[in-house]
Amino acid sequence: NNLACDHLGYTRNELSAMTLLDITAPEHRDETLLITKTLPDIKHVTYETIHLTKKGERTPVEINAHLFSLKGCEAVLSIVRNIAARRKLEKQITEISEKESRRIGQELHDVLCQDLVSVKMLTSVLKTTLEQESSKGVKDAEIILDMASNALTSTRRLCAGLLPLELENGDLGTALEHLAVNNRQLFRIPCTLTNK
Repeated sequence: NNLACDHLGYTRNELSAMTLLDITAPEHRDETLLITKTLPDIKHVTYETIHLTKKGERTPVEINAHLFSLKGCEAVLSIVRNIAARRKLEKQITEISEKESRRIGQELHDVLCQDLVSVKMLTSVLKTTLEQESSKGVKDAEIILDMASNALTSTRRLCAGLLPLELENGDLGTALEHLAVNNRQLFRIPCTLTNK
């Protein structure tokens, strides 16, 4: 039809002399051939592939093919939809999702993990103090320490799933600076980060 001619850049005569494989990207031809061979059995198929224009431009498309009988002969009705805009949107959604996952993972790593480390350290100090005083609260401090350790381990695993292995520029320095500030504030320990 005229729309296909306009989309692919061929004249009607050129396009009518071509097969589906002629306008299919080379890496998708085997799959397309298999689909066309199985169409008589399955009667209907929807699949995605790449079409090539006359200029060699690649266009992602979705093909919805129906096999039916017309005046005693088998015929195929194919509806081809250009899905370039959909693919672009899917890519943007994926990028946004990955960026948000990294942000959440970074927040968990830089804030919650550091806070849990601080809770562990404070609880350990409290436990030592309670042991020295022979207090009955030692067991409670041990429970809190175990819970903080488990929470820290779980949070670190969650961070590993949300953050890529490579740290972006400045992220490690930010995390170390945050740790230094926490140590100064919570434990009154002189702690300075020197970046060389």
